[in-house]
Amino acid sequence: MKRFGVTALTLAFYAVPAIGQHKPILTAKQFTDLAMNVPEVLAAVKLHRCPRAELLEVNQNTAYIQVRSTCNTTGSGLLGNFTVDRHTGQVWHDVDPADIVNSNRLRSLRAKMFGRKGNFDQ
Repeated sequence: MKRFGVTALTLAFYAVPAIGQHKPILTAKQFTDLAMNVPEVLAAVKLHRCPRAELLEVNQNTAYIQVRSTCNTTGSGLLGNFTVDRHTGQVWHDVDPADIVNSNRLRSLRAKMFGRKGNFDQ
């Protein structure tokens, strides 16, 4: 009985911080929507370049997305590679978290996705 009590107490000790650290996880559609709302992709839409996002890889914390022009007749049509943080919705160019992409539209979209108002500059 004593052993059960110690085990239960140990499990409770480790479970409580995990519960408090729960972070929302964005869905594939949500992080693709974020990539499609990056300013340079929106500029491509205005130029009728037919951007399309392709999900390349997803892991526990990030999603990697490539956006290409699908109506290009020459070249690769690459508009950009982006990484999206699945917990915050932050977007950056390629895989460099220091190269943050931000705009009023992205901040607004993140606020809607997370169902709250706040500072989404980070």
